[in-house]
Amino acid sequence: EALPPDFRRLSPAQREEFSPELRLAIRKAHLKRAMALELFDELNETPPLFIGAARSSEDPEAIAVRIRETLAIANGTPRGDQREQFNLRRNAVEIAGVLVFQAEKIDTNEMRAFSIPDRPLPAIVLNIKDAYPARSFSLFHELSHIMLGNGGVCNLEENGQTSPPQRVEAFCNHVAAATLIPVDELAQRPETPNRQVSDISDDAVSRLATYFGVSKEAVLRRLVTAGKVPSSFYEAKREEYRRTLASAPQKAAGGFAPPYTMAIASNGRLFTRLVLEAYADERIGESDVLEYLGARVKHLPKIQNMLRSNSSGEEEEQ
Repeated sequence: EALPPDFRRLSPAQREEFSPELRLAIRKAHLKRAMALELFDELNETPPLFIGAARSSEDPEAIAVRIRETLAIANGTPRGDQREQFNLRRNAVEIAGVLVFQAEKIDTNEMRAFSIPDRPLPAIVLNIKDAYPARSFSLFHELSHIMLGNGGVCNLEENGQTSPPQRVEAFCNHVAAATLIPVDELAQRPETPNRQVSDISDDAVSRLATYFGVSKEAVLRRLVTAGKVPSSFYEAKREEYRRTLASAPQKAAGGFAPPYTMAIASNGRLFTRLVLEAYADERIGESDVLEYLGARVKHLPKIQNMLRSNSSGEEEEQ
């Protein structure tokens, strides 16, 4: 497959090489998307059609409203539980007709997410090493790219530049933040100032971040948009957060996750359910199941039970 556009660049002349791990993840995503389309055909089913579309000339706030209406998640998000919030959002995006995979072996400094905008069944690939709030943000950032029809590899950085890739990143960041933190709901929270103030406490920002299932940086971005704090405060706090993160000891890799857990966590419910149906219908064999899901046939009953119980497998993942 041809490599996707690189939205990590600060200028059109700049190009970062993709690591072998990222190249492999891109190739796998294209292959699994092609497999999904073939399996839908084999099962005589029509893939769900994602109908969302947007133009860069539109107001990002209006696009965010459309996303929430299309996915019907505004009133169903379990506020305060960041894992459950991510899983609900991911499932809603898949129900709407977008495959959502997770890559396991790529440094978050290289890639937070990437997307394939081809339809039907566009695809989003998130970095499983990211925290749940970061993955929620990346999910809607990439959904914005798909709606614009220009998927690519992203690290979600803006860096104050005005190159075309950076303008697109800033636009998709705005849509993602507006989707996750509706400005009217933000205004109703007791932690939110009712007028512009020069600063806001870290405790208040943390409570808002937990409530909405987002990062503290995303909360501050929205407070600036809502006219509650100045952009200078946001910039200073963003640098503070990043210095703290850089100086913090690196977390050890998560414990062992069994194949039936990783099958759903890595492949998503839509693709996993499709493979199980194709196997039950004898459209594919045991070796195909292993290739598609990374799990053997003996794991299928547990995978089926997790799908029935609406479990994502994320509990054991980290």
